[in-house]
Amino acid sequence: MFITPAVAGRLVIVGSCAGKLLALADSTGDVVWSYDTSVDGSPANFHGDVLVTEDLVVVGTDTDSIGHLYAFERPTGAVRWKHAFAGGVASQVLRDRDLALAVTQSMEIVAVDLATGVVRWRTPGPPDADADNLADPALAADRLFVGWRAGWLDAIDSQTGHILWRTSLLGLVNTSVLVVDGEVLVGTLDGFVHRVRASDGKLIESIDIGGMPFGDLVRAGDHVLVLVKSGETLHRLTAWTPSLDRLAWEVKAPVEWSSFRPAVHETAVLAGYPGRLLVLDATTGRKLSSCDVSGHPRGLAWLDDVIYVGLFEGHVLRIESPTQTPTKH
Repeated sequence: MFITPAVAGRLVIVGSCAGKLLALADSTGDVVWSYDTSVDGSPANFHGDVLVTEDLVVVGTDTDSIGHLYAFERPTGAVRWKHAFAGGVASQVLRDRDLALAVTQSMEIVAVDLATGVVRWRTPGPPDADADNLADPALAADRLFVGWRAGWLDAIDSQTGHILWRTSLLGLVNTSVLVVDGEVLVGTLDGFVHRVRASDGKLIESIDIGGMPFGDLVRAGDHVLVLVKSGETLHRLTAWTPSLDRLAWEVKAPVEWSSFRPAVHETAVLAGYPGRLLVLDATTGRKLSSCDVSGHPRGLAWLDDVIYVGLFEGHVLRIESPTQTPTKH
């Protein structure tokens, strides 16, 4: 399981790499409804996180052949609409008013009317864009920012699909995109996180963070969280000022962090590596609490006082406090 559990009312939505999307009852973990992607061809992977609206669950699947962008009715799981794409959709689906915005593995961006399923616009990516495009885009002020694996960062008008600017990062994109204080942040495989001006795409600065950034860049209060891997032995969760001019704190793990998107709740950060979940103070990085888990924590969600953990091994944990024994589903 790769995706972050999504809470939709009294349902917890999770998807697996075995081709199934499940809606679980939050109170018991019982399956309320499910969808098997094998009815549309070969079983597909759920890699990108779910978009939950007032009445829909929107999510993409990806395969080596044909994947889909689906909209399911929240209460029943009935398919309202679906669209097929070569390779499918492997990153997070975002919402801008009445549109669902998705980046496809066929290297285009599509905007679909949430209510009707009508494609409003589709915009191609760069000519040399790489099909291995797992990086989550970001949305801010009617602009969709997309980091293409091949090393491009695009700004797209989210209502029209018009390309506003395209900037070369001179490195392979290896993190999600994050918009902070009028700047777009994105990390590349060569060990840099880049600051790009959101208004015109001007590259402001490329900061060497001392290792390979990966996973999702996350805002946590006054800091930006960056997962960093240096060689085979140094695995860090780092917190930087938004301008990336100062490292505020870092926490080292004995093995690679498996939670690619740390979860932030108020002034705390939740992250995990195989066998362990940690709750950290977002300001200082001090460990507040921890608990053992039997597996690799990947997708993390923290809503009110409840933590949801998707494990690589295919289980979902519901934890009412980080020191509680997790309930496995």
